[in-house]
Amino acid sequence: MMTTKGMFFFKFNSKDGMNVMIENGSWLIRSVPLILKKWTPGANIIKEDVCNISIWVKFHDIHITAFTEDGLSAIATKLDTPLMLDSYTSTMCTESLGRSSYARAIVELRADTELKDTLVVVIPKFMGEGYTISIIRVEYKISSGPFGSQYFKGKQLERVGMM
Repeated sequence: MMTTKGMFFFKFNSKDGMNVMIENGSWLIRSVPLILKKWTPGANIIKEDVCNISIWVKFHDIHITAFTEDGLSAIATKLDTPLMLDSYTSTMCTESLGRSSYARAIVELRADTELKDTLVVVIPKFMGEGYTISIIRVEYKISSGPFGSQYFKGKQLERVGMM
């Protein structure tokens, strides 16, 4: 059920089922993060100010040696807290099928943080000593209402007042 203020209510078959849903992190419905809170009688039902947001992020120009689950997690950590890779990216990492032109992950970001358009990453050389410096381009997926979603660079979002 949805309220006029855009909040949804869910009924669970058991208290254990509800607790599992609340405790097991971020949930997505049609690729949109869902924030779950336990309701109690007498609770004031308002939308709270959001301090952290979970958002789809695309990382471009990733060095081949960093295109692993651990490597992508380390890269996403430069933005904030990585939550999960999308299934296609995860498959590319685990099955060694090559790599895509980008990797996609959900990252939890602080709402008051400036979004970065690029990340500078130091990657150890595969053989021998030394390292390679890699510049990774970053895009953020923002839902634009009922008409779908679009990827933006951080500076573009700030200019249009979306962040």
